[in-house]
Amino acid sequence: VCFDCKVGGNLLTNCDFATDGTGWLAGFFGGTGIQSVENGMLAVNITGGGNEVWQVQPRQVGVVLAPNTPYVVRFNAFATVARPIIVTLTQDGGAYTSYSGPKTFNLTTEMQQFTFEFTMAATAPGENVKFEFDLGGGAQNPSVPNTVYLDNIFIGPKP
Repeated sequence: VCFDCKVGGNLLTNCDFATDGTGWLAGFFGGTGIQSVENGMLAVNITGGGNEVWQVQPRQVGVVLAPNTPYVVRFNAFATVARPIIVTLTQDGGAYTSYSGPKTFNLTTEMQQFTFEFTMAATAPGENVKFEFDLGGGAQNPSVPNTVYLDNIFIGPKP
């Protein structure tokens, strides 16, 4: 399921976690846990999911999207328990508008590649765009603690 996330115009930095988690912000906003890099993957160990999906939110901010442009999003992921993951590109502030629409995927204990496409139809507001994984909320966390592993994260213009 591996692919080279460093080619094809990736808008994200440190997409493969080769050395550390630089560029990826930990987000525990009512949820609890630790975000680290293990074996070249971003590991989000969730000890408490909070009540809402956004309460555990590893993310990268400052993503620049061009209006009326189609994009491809790809990433590899698995978890220590079967569980859902929500992925979205949103306004970083203001109304937190989702530009890609939240996409839900079902993780298993085996590494898988996930992909989706969207078109940035609107001009982004003055706030930056953030790429986020929403891992919080009771329904998202069937068994706590659990760990979600992410790797080879890519967003770029559709070829």
